[in-house]
Amino acid sequence: MSNEKTGSSYHKQEKQKEQSKKWLCDALIMLMKNNSFQDITITQICQEADLSRRTFYRLFSSKESLIVYHIQMLCESYSHLFDCESDRRLPNVSFLFFDFWGHHKDFLLLLKENHLESLLFETFSSMLPQIYMYPDCKPIETSNQTIRYYMAIFCAGGYAMLLLKWIENDCCETKEFMKRVMEELVKMNAK
Repeated sequence: MSNEKTGSSYHKQEKQKEQSKKWLCDALIMLMKNNSFQDITITQICQEADLSRRTFYRLFSSKESLIVYHIQMLCESYSHLFDCESDRRLPNVSFLFFDFWGHHKDFLLLLKENHLESLLFETFSSMLPQIYMYPDCKPIETSNQTIRYYMAIFCAGGYAMLLLKWIENDCCETKEFMKRVMEELVKMNAK
């Protein structure tokens, strides 16, 4: 019985911890809409989230780590979306990628306005290759794990750079246009 209560208590604490992280992320993003990232203080974030500074520092080491956490959560959401996709050919994967990030365009533009794109790129560099390592990922059709690994890094880097350029252009190209770019790239490589 005590193990059951301990497990339940732990689950409740973890759920509360995740909720606090979300509130802190939401607070920072809300503040970034009207203030530069550089000028926002931890105290302001905590006040906006209605949480203590102690809670912030229990969960994060800095404002940057809060942004990285938010990007990681978005990458995990993209990964789940990718898991459910049956058509993993390059043009479709591109459409899926830009469709997903298009829904987070405001956040991406906040990163651009605050010169935080490097945090996006660093997070992508660690997370996207894992997504593109799937055995049935059409851009990467080989059974050699070493080759597959380097191809996944290449795909992730390409997508990260495309996304950074898309942000630089204020996300004005449509997901259909970005899919077409990938279709043209596939045609070029097939020649």
